[in-house]
Amino acid sequence: MIVSALRIVRAVIAFRMAGARVNGAPRVFGRLPQVRNKGTLNIGSGFQVRGQRFRVGIAVDRDGTLNIGEHVFLNQGVSIAAKTTITIGDHTKIADLVTIQDTNYHRVSPDEPVVSAPITIGRNVWLGRLSIISPGVTIGDNAVVAAGSIVTKDVMPNTVVAGTPAKFLRSFTTPPGWVRD
Repeated sequence: MIVSALRIVRAVIAFRMAGARVNGAPRVFGRLPQVRNKGTLNIGSGFQVRGQRFRVGIAVDRDGTLNIGEHVFLNQGVSIAAKTTITIGDHTKIADLVTIQDTNYHRVSPDEPVVSAPITIGRNVWLGRLSIISPGVTIGDNAVVAAGSIVTKDVMPNTVVAGTPAKFLRSFTTPPGWVRD
């Protein structure tokens, strides 16, 4: 009980020292995330981070915004970088080693601009291990991104996508208010 309370206090202090607005008591299992916040970082209640083997990295650039909904889970090695805006919906689960970046941070060639565009991840989404979410993507509510997928285009709600680049596999039905375990 005391160890659990100390973890919560340690997490709250770490996020607040990084300038995050934290609702409730985030829970961190293992290493604290590495947080670099020069913009706006909002974290909803019930937030959980698991960093036992690999640390979670969260970066928000100046003028950037990262909004993390309620009851969001980040597994170890997740990397999130917001130059513009990233929104992660309530009850979303993000598996280990997932990368979410709303910019490529550099030019691919001299005649191409830096690509930066907001990312929106809906409610109750599951992002599989080693998936990559590219700038400008919207992932609909309840969607599943299979392990190892690279998402370069929008994903419809209640669908499963997989591959490099991610392609539609199938759709499914969810009852109202359903939350993934």
